[in-house]
Amino acid sequence: MMFCLYVHHFHLQYKTYYSFFYFH
Repeated sequence: MMFCLYVHHFHLQYKTYYSFFYFH
């Protein structure tokens, strides 16, 4: 469960960073 949350959090950060890098 904790691992799932950690992976989900990491995925969200990566997605945000990727979109920021892509759009700017």
